[in-house]
Amino acid sequence: MIPAWLNFRLSPATQRHPINPNILHPDWEIRSGVCVGGFRGSEKDYEGDYRIDHIQVTDLHSSAVPPPLALKDKFDHFIVDVIQGLVVLLEYIKASPTLTFARVHLRHITTGQPHPLARLPTITVRFQDLWRSPDPDLQIMTMANILLIRYGAPKNVSDCCVTAILDWQSCVLLGQIHSETVDADLAFLDKCHIFLYSSLPRSATNPRESNQVALLFYRIPTPTSYQQLPNADFDVHSYPRLTPVLILELPKLHDVYKLRGYTLASEQLLGSLAYRGSTKVIYSHTTTIALQLWLRHSSGHEVEQLPHRIDLCIFVNTGRIFDFLLETRKQGSMRVPWSQWGTAATRWFIDIHSPLAYLPTAYGSLCPIWDLDRHRMNQFLSILEFNPQITRRHIYTSGKTDGKTGSEGQGLASGYGSNMATFKNPPVSSRVCDANLDQDVVTEIVGSDTQTIIDPVFEEPVVSSLPYMVVTRVKPMPRHSNWFIEGDLLVGTVSIANDHLS
Repeated sequence: MIPAWLNFRLSPATQRHPINPNILHPDWEIRSGVCVGGFRGSEKDYEGDYRIDHIQVTDLHSSAVPPPLALKDKFDHFIVDVIQGLVVLLEYIKASPTLTFARVHLRHITTGQPHPLARLPTITVRFQDLWRSPDPDLQIMTMANILLIRYGAPKNVSDCCVTAILDWQSCVLLGQIHSETVDADLAFLDKCHIFLYSSLPRSATNPRESNQVALLFYRIPTPTSYQQLPNADFDVHSYPRLTPVLILELPKLHDVYKLRGYTLASEQLLGSLAYRGSTKVIYSHTTTIALQLWLRHSSGHEVEQLPHRIDLCIFVNTGRIFDFLLETRKQGSMRVPWSQWGTAATRWFIDIHSPLAYLPTAYGSLCPIWDLDRHRMNQFLSILEFNPQITRRHIYTSGKTDGKTGSEGQGLASGYGSNMATFKNPPVSSRVCDANLDQDVVTEIVGSDTQTIIDPVFEEPVVSSLPYMVVTRVKPMPRHSNWFIEGDLLVGTVSIANDHLS
């Protein structure tokens, strides 16, 4: 798979309509080469009723579209684990002003019957709804036997969120993660660890104000840790709160800037197919974490020569993270300042003038970005590779030096940033201008000896040096609204009445 990406060896495109185009607003995603969509087939019971009662599963490697799975009830949320044939269906039930139920149904994706690996077909998870939220934020995700249910209130109601960690096969609740900020993003690192991308309080006296974000890593308890019997009803708040075993700090902001927002920009791939062939390869751990960080001027601290808003995209290699986690098993919990881990493990990009119309998303260590050509009919597509082993291997085999062969980026105050604008129009399209007629791709390498420096946005200049490479296809691609990397597939979506895939 990797050499094919580096050379853009693409088979002829095929077009799919994985969901009936007559269905309005399907909630769909792509996992393990399969498009999964949830939609409402029956009439709404009330205004704003967005519950689903059908699930469509379509193999992108096949032109056949099977009939959807009709559900007997209506559900607020769902998630499908294609590899395990699991569909998790969630009902949100407001039992009282202070108590919320999440009723979880564990079904088989083909039959709709109770999943054979689940000891109980339905479990109830209770959240103490102290903030009396009329419209909570619910999120569910799975990895092997672990099911996460994240429950938070809208920002105007509360800043807190709670995540329940369950073993869905044994029907045991393993613990909870409590976060003081509802913005915190959650993901799996591997089958043993969960991490949060979260802001840190500036001080104990003012916990709601933050000038710093961090990655917080939690070890997932095992069912044997508690010796519990299977249960169908859990009160989350009666279970222990997990504490992070590792906190990796990112730099503190200069007083001139404050947080505008942040989010994970990595597709959750763990447990999904990485490669479909004679031997199927499954993603077992996260190799690259992509972070978005949005800043703006603090009130009363506007500086005319500095940009009012800054968008940052940060790519984090997890190799050093696993080293730290191994150390925590011997030394206990660790809190690591940015200066002790960040430079070699990250690469930062900054955009102060023309933010991308789409959010760059990492698929493993790969991140696709694209631009329109000058006629605005086609697109030039690039793929960024942040796996340092692959980058160094390419340097070795190609004979190129470990250094920067592309543009330096755009200046920012007294330093310079490796600017995300250098990877979009006009620079993406300009890469192909000098390509030979018989050249398929243009490859640029930024080695670890070329640093990115961002200053004076943070208290200290931020230096990053994670090596990466950019592979740009010389021949433009047909225009699409979005591009995804799904295992060994490059998937583009085109908006007509509804999205379809090619």
